[in-house]
Formats: sequence, C-alpha cells, structure tokens
Amino acid sequence: MSHVRAMRNGRENDPDYGTRMRGTGAYADMMRARFEAACKRYGLQRDRFALRRDLFRPPAKARQGELFG
Repeated sequence: MSHVRAMRNGRENDPDYGTRMRGTGAYADMMRARFEAACKRYGLQRDRFALRRDLFRPPAKARQGELFG
C-alpha cells in the first residue's frame, strides 16, 4: 500500500481526473516503463483494432420475454 500511496500523492485513492487511473511520481513512471518494456518484449499490441461487424448475427428469436410471460 505504500507504493500505491506514493503514486497517489499520499492517498490510497486519487479521484482527480487525468491521474486517477495513472498515478504520478517516480514509482508510477518506473511501473509504466516496465509495462511498456514487457509489451514490447512479448509483442503485445497496444493499438486498437477495428471490429468486424459483418461477423455479428443477432439471435434468431428474442427469448428474454419467456422469463416474464
């Protein structure tokens, strides 16, 4: 928990917009660098990709109504 507080200016939770899911400080920078190095080492792609909507097919029959009818 001490590392979490170090990344969040002494607090266990940081609700501030922009730093809430990232953290700040030297420890947060080191964790970010380690994560990016691991992604590069293992070939993990961080870019978004387009979803193929042509593969989606809606259900043949809506069955949720059977629960309430």
